[in-house]
Amino acid sequence: MSDRSENSSQIYDEMAKRVQLASLPLRPDDSVKTRIVRASIRLSLPFQRAKAIWYRAARRIEAHEADLIRARTAHLGEIAQRMAEIDRLLDRVDSHGPQLSFDFAGPDADARRKRSA
Repeated sequence: MSDRSENSSQIYDEMAKRVQLASLPLRPDDSVKTRIVRASIRLSLPFQRAKAIWYRAARRIEAHEADLIRARTAHLGEIAQRMAEIDRLLDRVDSHGPQLSFDFAGPDADARRKRSA
């Protein structure tokens, strides 16, 4: 394979991953079509175009289109990491069950303490 086709293959892979990333977060009942619709809306791409990129079936990806997808998905990796951290924290809270204390600072701390008592 030539350098040029390897490079274009990498771009197709990158764009497919970014379109898939734009469909996150996953919901339990999501179909692939639902995820593609979500990504197409977030990326302002027509559904058929998002689908072609998702499945790596697009004949070509224009530079301006790749730039648009990169720009609109740049922050999504960070958001996905933060959501994963929130999920881990929620799992920890769930594992503590009823013994969880509401003793934390904040303007409503007293009200929370009274409700939990």
